[in-house]
Amino acid sequence: MVVNHDNDYMGLDIESSTYQELIAYKLSNGEQLPTLKNYLKVGLKQNKTKLILEIKSAPSGVERTLQLTRMAVELVHNLNGQSMVEYICFNYDAGQLINKLDPNAKIAYLNGDKSPEEVLKAGYTGINYNYKVYQKNSTWIKKAQDLGLTTNSWTVNKEEDMEQLLKQKINYITTNEPELLFRVLNN
Repeated sequence: MVVNHDNDYMGLDIESSTYQELIAYKLSNGEQLPTLKNYLKVGLKQNKTKLILEIKSAPSGVERTLQLTRMAVELVHNLNGQSMVEYICFNYDAGQLINKLDPNAKIAYLNGDKSPEEVLKAGYTGINYNYKVYQKNSTWIKKAQDLGLTTNSWTVNKEEDMEQLLKQKINYITTNEPELLFRVLNN
């Protein structure tokens, strides 16, 4: 397992490539593409920041996604990282599997197609939806929080969207514009 946002890296399909093929290409800082194991080992050396582990949906299908989910949860347990790692995923079944493998895990659903009640019933502990989902479902933040779920929104880069979410008392905001968010928070 490697750490990368997309399904491809330097034009290579990650799922069908070997690690040796992937590390033939360096990151822009000259480093190799990190394995999840090495990334977690470094991240777990500190205790000030939670590590958010997104289980990616495998292009080849749900079974491969669930295999990846099992491997990731097992790795977190082997590294004793349960208290520092929280999970997010677009695949609904993956989150349910995480809950089955580790009932104490914190898991947020990303897809935005499930109500807070459905998410809670499936074993999730939070929702982490695109800000447009909250615009269409203006009661979901409050509903989720009333149910004990955490709320996050991604990727919020405009001041007016940040302000709207903050008025709804969202717990977290994912942004590419942290300076803008800090400015909005301080106003």
